[in-house]
Amino acid sequence: MMIFANVTSSSLSVKKIRAQAVLHEALLDAEKSISPTSQSLNVDDFRIEQEVKPYNQMSQLYDIHLTAYDGNQQKVTELEKVILISHE
Repeated sequence: MMIFANVTSSSLSVKKIRAQAVLHEALLDAEKSISPTSQSLNVDDFRIEQEVKPYNQMSQLYDIHLTAYDGNQQKVTELEKVILISHE
């Protein structure tokens, strides 16, 4: 029983690490974007919800919130960051 619990908990942490890597990649893509938008993406085995909103009424700052869900629609991890987008 103990071995099963250890394997189950370690697989969850591997899933979380993979989800965090996917979220960081999505964040990099959003930072490169001219105007990031709220959207839902499917990457690998995860559904990524990206919510973007202006930060403090400043025209170039955006608050981006990313959440990764697994195949069972359970939240695995999330990431939030304020990003600077220059509208050149």
